[in-house]
Amino acid sequence: TALFRILQESLSNISRHAFATRVRVELRDEGHQISMTVSDNGVGLVRAAKPGSFGLVGIEERMRILGGTFDIISESGRGTIIKVTVPIHEDRRYLEKHAESEQPGMVDTILV
Repeated sequence: TALFRILQESLSNISRHAFATRVRVELRDEGHQISMTVSDNGVGLVRAAKPGSFGLVGIEERMRILGGTFDIISESGRGTIIKVTVPIHEDRRYLEKHAESEQPGMVDTILV
């Protein structure tokens, strides 16, 4: 659920502020963690967040609670990259035994 909410917030920010023509979403199983990268070719983060705007703060808080990481790379006029990683806990062993096609390192990419 956390990754879905972070993706939702990221895409919402891109559609409202970035003026992007291309968005890339990568979800990667790295064995001991899941990473998600959302990047765009928009205007980049050109100004400070408005007071009362908690989108990026909310993402950072979710990652802190989950023991994950949150990074933003942005350059004016060159887009923004948001990357989050979440550790995979021991319960995953059950899922791996019962998954139809579990392949560490598999990447799913969605271009919008």
